Amino acid sequence: MQKKPPPYLKPHPQGALLHVRIRPSGGKNAIAGIHGEKLKISLQAPPEKGKANQALLRLLRQILGLPTSQMQILQGKHSRQKTILLEGLNPQHVQQKLLPHLPST
Repeated sequence: MQKKPPPYLKPHPQGALLHVRIRPSGGKNAIAGIHGEKLKISLQAPPEKGKANQALLRLLRQILGLPTSQMQILQGKHSRQKTILLEGLNPQHVQQKLLPHLPST
């Protein structure tokens, strides 16, 4: 039986939706924890000229092994709260990749 994905991951016909809350200019590029129903991500890049969005996609590429061409920010391009489509991945696979990067509580 499949385990239910966490609230920050949702199934989508083309893959998985990842709901994040970013903290730009935050020291280092890393997953910082969980904020409500969103994955909290800290980014070094400032929130200007799309730099934080680019840094976010690069970090997800490193963690998930998914080309940036298969990631799309569907909502929140100019907001700290974003919804990202991860094409070709199911929520369970994404969660397996994210778990080692979540800070221990």
